[in-house]
Amino acid sequence: MQMIERPWGVSAYGAASVKALPDLVRVRFQIVRTEQTPSAAFEAASAAIRSVRGVLRDKGVPDAAVDGSRLDLTTAWTHRDGVRVFLGYRCQAGFAAESSHLDDVESLLIDLVAVGARDIEGVDFDVAAKRDLRADARRKAVAAARQ
Repeated sequence: MQMIERPWGVSAYGAASVKALPDLVRVRFQIVRTEQTPSAAFEAASAAIRSVRGVLRDKGVPDAAVDGSRLDLTTAWTHRDGVRVFLGYRCQAGFAAESSHLDDVESLLIDLVAVGARDIEGVDFDVAAKRDLRADARRKAVAAARQ
């Protein structure tokens, strides 16, 4: 082990935390449609996406606050009595939408599910001004280290 024989300088440690109430909600969900042909699956998913976008706009969520994935197509299978059974073609698209309307989250979720977003992956409440809060915590930590 190496030791410093003649140390110089001073080390100080300070810690601080800040708290804030959430001011935005982030909803993550998927639209999944299974149909017998790829074109029918794409059509069904696209129709559901249009409906979901309409609900988001009606709820005051701007298009810039919505991240969506491209449509993905896979085959869907199940097993019945040990036999693999073809269900169809599954088309899906994932979304994340942010809203500042915290009092309307329940209504938003109900409406999204009603128009076809049946796979809700998560609802997270967050703070938009994280950068400012972190800067405030750093300032307070430095002040605490100086004491």
